[in-house]
Amino acid sequence: MSRSTSTTLCAPCLGASLPSTGAHASGTSTRATHVFPRGATLAIVDGVGLRVRVLAGEIWITEERSLVDLVIGAGESCTLTRRGSALVEVRSRARLALEPDVQGATARMVRAKTSRTGPWVLLHRRAGLVARIGTALDRAIAGARRWLVRSVLRPMVHARARRVLQVRY
Repeated sequence: MSRSTSTTLCAPCLGASLPSTGAHASGTSTRATHVFPRGATLAIVDGVGLRVRVLAGEIWITEERSLVDLVIGAGESCTLTRRGSALVEVRSRARLALEPDVQGATARMVRAKTSRTGPWVLLHRRAGLVARIGTALDRAIAGARRWLVRSVLRPMVHARARRVLQVRY
């Protein structure tokens, strides 16, 4: 099978507020969008709380351990509610937006295959444990620095300024 030349696969991390290649009709905040040809498959691993919004086209969504499959079209969306894998098959060329429905929701991994026999392409991978610990440590250090400036250094500077003013009078 031939590959579609209009497929856009490289995209920024899921959930980041970024200008998209096309805005959706509702006028809400824009997200990174992905364009997939007919027959493409998207595998979303542990995407609980992630919303799949269809901006154009039609897709079929099935989640692991779910008895219900959904076929949704342009202007519709679906929130993933189960842990495990969710498969999205593109029934007609589609533009999809993947956005968090719950604050902080992100998939562990998102892979795409543009044709039935093509290779899997990694779109997104959540940071590992070491990276998450490093990020938390950076945030804690920044918070401690803000606290130090706000609670200790600034009052010391203001107290010294008041003493200088009192001596001059």
